[in-house]
Amino acid sequence: MPATHPYDGQCHCGALRVHLELSRPAQELGLRSCQCGFCRPRGVTTVGDPHGAATLTASREKNLIRYRFGHRIADYILCATCGTYVGAVQDEGGRLVATINVGGLAVTEFADRRGDPVDYGDEPPDARRKRRSTAWMPLTVTFTDAS
Repeated sequence: MPATHPYDGQCHCGALRVHLELSRPAQELGLRSCQCGFCRPRGVTTVGDPHGAATLTASREKNLIRYRFGHRIADYILCATCGTYVGAVQDEGGRLVATINVGGLAVTEFADRRGDPVDYGDEPPDARRKRRSTAWMPLTVTFTDAS
């Protein structure tokens, strides 16, 4: 198994935590700053590593807000308490893939980096789904309290 590079972050209030196991060091991974009307005002900086993995942990499912817009093929995850945008998640036949907002989650190793501006506004839904399925990383969502 290839060496992984672990990184951790959390939302502002700490209710949602992310653990990344990336295939390369942070400085070698490209970051994106989507220019859509949702991401740009929030200063979003995301990372996706199809050879890595992400784990999102919350104490309860109600800590997560799932927001869908546009083509409605991905959930945009926000913290129900502090409103931090965590990342986007897409279901690929029962397998979750995600891009993670390393800027909003204060992942220290990415703090001094800016993302490359990207605009997917004209991308058709099928092309968007395909791009995400190959560029985003596998995601596991866990809850520490079953209630």
